[in-house]
Amino acid sequence: MPDGFNRRRLRRSWRIPTASRDRQGFCIWFTGLPSSGKSTVAEALIVMLMEKHGARVTWLDGDVVADHLSKG
Repeated sequence: MPDGFNRRRLRRSWRIPTASRDRQGFCIWFTGLPSSGKSTVAEALIVMLMEKHGARVTWLDGDVVADHLSKG
């Protein structure tokens, strides 16, 4: 960490909200060769997270994101 770095002071000065433990999110990143089943596994995981755990899920498909970013 850089000299003089203080997370608590930074949080106070920027008023960065800290979510309670049950509201914190996480990211799962699938990598692999084309047509290796990443999307299939991701879809199964999404269903499980939503049905069994009531999780809110956002899925960012790399191909779709790349298409939107590279347009124009």
